[in-house]
Amino acid sequence: MKFEIKTSYNFDKICFLNCLTGNEYYLKYYKKEYDIFYPLLDKKSKTLFTKGMEMCGKTTISPLVTLYISSMKDFNKRDLEELINNEQEMKSSFRKHIYYDANEWQDNYTFIKATLPIIKDLERVNFKEYWLTNRLPLIKAKKTELNSYLLNFDLGELISSFVEFKEDICTVYLCSFARPHGIKLCGPSFISDYSYKKESTISIAAHEMFHPPYNYEHVKDYVDILAKNDLIVEAFKNQNPNSGYYTLDDFIEENIVEALGVYVCYMLNIEKEPYEYFEKHDEGSHVLSPHFFNYLLNNPKSNNINFDEYFIEFVKRFTGV
Repeated sequence: MKFEIKTSYNFDKICFLNCLTGNEYYLKYYKKEYDIFYPLLDKKSKTLFTKGMEMCGKTTISPLVTLYISSMKDFNKRDLEELINNEQEMKSSFRKHIYYDANEWQDNYTFIKATLPIIKDLERVNFKEYWLTNRLPLIKAKKTELNSYLLNFDLGELISSFVEFKEDICTVYLCSFARPHGIKLCGPSFISDYSYKKESTISIAAHEMFHPPYNYEHVKDYVDILAKNDLIVEAFKNQNPNSGYYTLDDFIEENIVEALGVYVCYMLNIEKEPYEYFEKHDEGSHVLSPHFFNYLLNNPKSNNINFDEYFIEFVKRFTGV
């Protein structure tokens, strides 16, 4: 698997919306840029944006919006407003992917549509010109550095030893307002940030390419068992709301994927202190990850079983069912 690095104004603009919520979780990275643009925005667009976010009850914008947009044809070349306004095309495109859930579609599209007032207003205050002049050069410089570094790695064999993965190319969309996230998109692609260490891009790739790790319908009963585990329930309740895991099922999947990604990086000698990482990452909320990481180390997966079976056996041993 080779890496292809691209820039994306559309994705970076969506990522910038996170800090325009005024959330300190993002302002600690982008206060300077917030102070430049937020005062210039129209009061009406700010009010509509705030009400839309409050109505949908989400504090993090970029992961969901970029995921849905990435399903659409030529999303990196088209106008963002046009993409978001085209509900039928978005739905038709997104439903082809494993992430589509008919029960969630309308609520999620309402959330995406709520970003439009501020997206339109950012164009009025010349955000694109600012991005082209001040951010794109930084991204391009990092792109050059990463192009050389990523030639040293082929994650395909390690990833495919756990899940079905036949892609030859993984696309990295390098942004400048993505911190502190790495963001999975439709297909073998993800968003990283130019400010991250080059090793972090490998870590994000190893992590994001595992989403989703299992066929949920095949393992649902065992995910439900984990969802009743006191350790996991308590960690889910106490997680930072900005982490973006709104359901226990999503939280459990993230714990499993986190362990898989760290395992790959450990095998590549990129992650040298995995347990220290688990303790610190997302404020230590991924309490299942170190247990599954141990299982990966001590119970190498055979090629004769698929990942669903491997995961089920882990749940049985972890919970004693």
